[in-house]
Amino acid sequence: MDSKHYHWLGERDLSPLDCGPKAIYQNQLKRQGYRVPEGLVVPYDRFERFCQEAGLHPQDTQEQAAERIRSSGAANVLLQSLLAAFPEGKPLILRTAASAEDRPGQTMAGHFASPAGLTTLKDLQQAFAEVWATANSREITENRLSLLLQAYIPTEFAGLTFTLSPTAPKAAEMILELAAGSCEALTAGHSPDARLNFNWRRQELNGRIPPALAQLVSSKQIIEFGVVFLSLQKQFGCPQDIEWGVKNGQLYIFQCRPITQILFPAETIWTNANFRDGGIGAEMPSPLMWDLYKMTFDYSIDAFSRRYHITPDEPPRAWSTTFLGYPYWNLAATKSGARKVMGYVERRFDEGQGVTPYYKGKGEQSKLTLKRISTSVKALTAIRKSIKTRFAVCRQTKAYFQDIVRPEFKAAPFDPSSTAEIGQYFKRLATQHLMYVYSNYWEIIYDNTFVSTFTQNAIERYNRRRGLDLQFTDVTAGLDHVAHLHPLNALQQLAAQIRSDEPAYRWWKPATATALLEAWRTGKPFPYRARLADFLDKYGYKSTRELEIMAPNWIEDPTAVLQALQQYLDLPPAPVSEHTEHQTFQKIRHQLPQSLVRKIERQRKFLWWKEEIRDITTQLMHFIRLTVVALGKSLVQDGLLHQAEDAFFLTHQELIHLAQSSHLPADYRERIQYRRCIRASFRNYQKPDIIFPNPVLQQRHSGKSSGLNGIGVCQGVVEGPAVVIAELNESFDPGLLHGRILVTEYINPGHLSYFPTLKGLITANGGLLSHAAIICRELGIPAVFGIPDATRKIPDNARLQLNGKTGEVAILAK
Repeated sequence: MDSKHYHWLGERDLSPLDCGPKAIYQNQLKRQGYRVPEGLVVPYDRFERFCQEAGLHPQDTQEQAAERIRSSGAANVLLQSLLAAFPEGKPLILRTAASAEDRPGQTMAGHFASPAGLTTLKDLQQAFAEVWATANSREITENRLSLLLQAYIPTEFAGLTFTLSPTAPKAAEMILELAAGSCEALTAGHSPDARLNFNWRRQELNGRIPPALAQLVSSKQIIEFGVVFLSLQKQFGCPQDIEWGVKNGQLYIFQCRPITQILFPAETIWTNANFRDGGIGAEMPSPLMWDLYKMTFDYSIDAFSRRYHITPDEPPRAWSTTFLGYPYWNLAATKSGARKVMGYVERRFDEGQGVTPYYKGKGEQSKLTLKRISTSVKALTAIRKSIKTRFAVCRQTKAYFQDIVRPEFKAAPFDPSSTAEIGQYFKRLATQHLMYVYSNYWEIIYDNTFVSTFTQNAIERYNRRRGLDLQFTDVTAGLDHVAHLHPLNALQQLAAQIRSDEPAYRWWKPATATALLEAWRTGKPFPYRARLADFLDKYGYKSTRELEIMAPNWIEDPTAVLQALQQYLDLPPAPVSEHTEHQTFQKIRHQLPQSLVRKIERQRKFLWWKEEIRDITTQLMHFIRLTVVALGKSLVQDGLLHQAEDAFFLTHQELIHLAQSSHLPADYRERIQYRRCIRASFRNYQKPDIIFPNPVLQQRHSGKSSGLNGIGVCQGVVEGPAVVIAELNESFDPGLLHGRILVTEYINPGHLSYFPTLKGLITANGGLLSHAAIICRELGIPAVFGIPDATRKIPDNARLQLNGKTGEVAILAK
């Protein structure tokens, strides 16, 4: 065996640097114990060397490529070694494992050849030529080829399985197509002998198995196969397209790849904008987290639309929902109400919320009609009344939290033997405190949407009259003492103290994050431990996954804090309150009309309070988390739950009921198991940003745009190397960000420890009014948000130019 030529499936881990996703998936399955045909992986570099040895050209036909291969002695060394690795005469199949196929965003099924029945050197020469010619006949950019050579299994019957229907998805149902013989007929498009539906939650199989096929397989066996297919879906965390076959009663997995296009049945337009912007929809929320969030969101948005006289033309069946566990809100219903007010511009509304426009130009704009004038007068009267009283309500909300909620938490009954008492306290937290605080939080968000529209309209009018280019982002930076920045300032101050204390600095600087965490958790004394404890006591409610109560906070896992402290040790002190270069408004306010100054000051105050109340909700969610953890442990002690974490897989009403009863309802454990299965099955699913009722519009919107234009949320033009991180978490080293442009899916306030050394920021999600946008403006970090698929379009280490004013991003070099 020549290890330079190939790797056996399952012998070691393979990475995207070695080969394409198909080979990586097959290798993972082999290592996990699934029955995959024996085979070899020819990695990228070896196949590319083979092509050079054979003198292959992209323009070669299959016949020309075959002739070049046959006449190249060096190229045939690889083919002979591959053939010799298998028993003589054993039929083989050659599959491509291209970098562009079987990815979460695209499968490219049917784009490449898979010649089978190969037994001789001549067969292999012809197969390599066919694979080369077919791959180069496709217009695919930046595609590398690796290959899979596997034993060909002559199956008695075979099948295709979609673990989720692409056209009528139901979370617990999969589709199976079966045919006698090999799988190739089905993949070529021939009609199956049977088409079955398997509901894995109920373990029910629906559909008819014809007599001829029934002689080969029973319903019981297919159900057993379905359980295996479900395990594959859970293994990869997204819906799978599986090719399989059976020989001598043994199930073989030939291919397993993500289903990339799923058309959800929807009666309206749904979006996860704002939800996915570092909030509830950035990742799949726990069932309890979504239940609490939905309760406050649905109540507040319905009350808001009624109070402001902007109810939708048709009452919505729901204001929010989930698809495969991911939250969405009713975009069509919200716009139906918003456009009743004069001055509504669809694109401006979408940019504020982080919605990717699905129309040209400015979209729909409010037209002057008698009915709209009447509605606008009512709505604007109610809106202005709400805006006028909003700051007083915010002060009341803050006082309520400080004077009532926080003292109650400090006196909370967390004795594991008092399940009923903990349950009563949780009920008060969820149904009273959360509803009050969060309802007021939603109100300031809704009011801020209108205040933003009024402010931007006023700025546009001013620019037209004066021929200027004053930007909304110019006048909304430089807010004083924004809540989310307090931890960052405190960390920088602590780092400065350590840096000025030479013995302390010598202890901290060489320590690894793992060693620091171990010292903290074991109680080992070290320099400035007491100051670190004070910091965590004050800000330990924060987390890199805020708005997910199942995730530990800084007080429970201070890894992110320790990493940030080490990062700041060698940075000059620069309190965020001194970023005066982005305080444009303070410099020019004396030049502006007083009416515009008043609107801008009101906008700035709204943004400040929005972040202040968001910080309070984060603290409240921390209280709820610790209460649920205590309640879960108590329910385990009572024998009502298997593990404490199960509490996060119940709704708040189910959890309250369980705490108040002395027995477990019959179906509770099944519900928990089902919800855990949903989470495992779809945790890596590349969810669409918008779901349309029109399949054509959905497919058009799902098509990945080639541009790199987004929403400029903080001005500045910078150049630098990209660091592409799909998900920021505690395992990421923030030191890698120094002087670079971060490209990521989303940013939330809990990611602040990553900000100070950034040169620029690009996200796939987010809007002009998002929390992250406000933070970027405060820190003076040029940023562009809302570039769909940014983490896949921009290569790691590519040199970028980012324009935070125009929202343009250019790749200068890869």
